[in-house]
Formats: sequence, C-alpha cells, structure tokens
Amino acid sequence: SAPYTLQYHNNWDPDFTCQHERKIGGSSLGDGPKWLCDPHRLAPSILYRQQHQATTTTETPESGCLIYSIGINTDGLNFEHEILDLLHKDDMNCEIHVFEPENEKFNNEMIKSSTLSIPEGSSITFHPWGIKGSTDVKDPYRFKSFQDTINLLKHNGRDIDILKVDCKMCEWNIYHDWFDVGKTGIGHIGQILVEVHGSPEHVVNDFFETLVNEQGYVIFHKEANTEFYGGNCQEYSFLKLRRDFFSSDYYNRGT
Repeated sequence: SAPYTLQYHNNWDPDFTCQHERKIGGSSLGDGPKWLCDPHRLAPSILYRQQHQATTTTETPESGCLIYSIGINTDGLNFEHEILDLLHKDDMNCEIHVFEPENEKFNNEMIKSSTLSIPEGSSITFHPWGIKGSTDVKDPYRFKSFQDTINLLKHNGRDIDILKVDCKMCEWNIYHDWFDVGKTGIGHIGQILVEVHGSPEHVVNDFFETLVNEQGYVIFHKEANTEFYGGNCQEYSFLKLRRDFFSSDYYNRGT
C-alpha cells in the first residue's frame, strides 16, 4: 500500500459536482487561489438568508455576508479582492476578516504598503493574530482560538459563508473548533476552502470523517499544489449541504 504520508492523495476524492465552480484569486497551481462552488449563487443565497432567516432568540443576529480568511500566502489578498469584486457586481457587500500573526514578513506596515494592501474604506479587515486550537498554549497575543476570535469580533450567531484556510498545518489543530457551536454560536459554514499540509497519522482521517460524515460536507474539488510543495499538499473545497440531501426521502419526494 502507499505510504501513509500519501493517504489523502489516494483517498478522499471529490464526490460532488458544482457545475459552475470557479478558481478565485489567480490561476496558479500553488498557494493563493481557491476553488469556489458556483459563485454566482453566493449573493442570491445571502439575500435569501437576510430576508428569511429565522431565530429562536429574542435578538436577531446579523445575517449579512461574512468571510473568514485564515493565513496569508504568497499571492497576498488576490482571493479576497476578487471575491469582493464578484459580490459588488451583484450589489452585495461582504465583511472579510483576514488573520495572520504579525512577524517580520507580515506586519501592519506591509499590509498598508505592499501587494497585500487593503484600500481605505474596504470591507476587508486585517487582524494581526493567527488561529490556534482551543487547547493550544501558544502566545495569546499572536494567536487566538477560533472561539475567542468569534467572541472578540462579536460574530456569535452569524453564518460564515466562506472559510478559507491556508495556515501551514494549523488546519489539523483547529478543525473541530469550526463546529463547536456551543462555544462559538456560529450558525453554519457554507464553504470551506482549505489547503492541507503533511499527513499527521493520528488526525488526518478524523479531519475528513468530521467534515464529510459528521458535518454534512461534500468535496467538490481537490487539487495538488505542484508549484511549491511538489504535490505533497492538496487544496480541498468543501460545500455544506442540508441533511435531507443525504436521505433517500430527498430523492423519492417526487414519486
């Protein structure tokens, strides 16, 4: 059999098709671009949620577009800017929150003055901390848990439309936190676009089992990063589907 380090290279292939999937943020087979499922449907689905979202609490949570981007890569913020351009064409604005711990490479001055620049008045907000696992003891000034970030930004009760993750191995430590509704209050995450790095034997299968079998996501795209890592890292795109999609009743409803 293949070495365990190639486990998800030979398994966990796409099991769902988005007819109009699109690569956002460039065309390279390396860091930066991500595949998005049917981006033309994003604005209408957000508008529908804004008009029809129901809540069981006395306070109605904000229901506008929300994107989290964990990790900045060599292509800067091309993905984030292109998403905004697409949504603006549909008269839809979106909050985009970018997370990267400050260091010699990424700091506030660089964010303002380089290809990572965020124009004044943009709805992209840079936060100078990385995301760590909820039980991780990393420096609390440079790293915060997903739950702490949600609470700090007052996004409790919100849906995250897109979660983009490229944080060089942190994905294996934080994925359970994405779904810990009791601590975050997050409604759901619509699409998860993540580059996975390495293949830690103790967790890699659980990562995919959690997303696909427990949380109801399908894999609609998989692409090797051949530009920087010789194909040893893979870009995955997951789409959240309703639970009844997986029920036989869903397909028999017209009979």
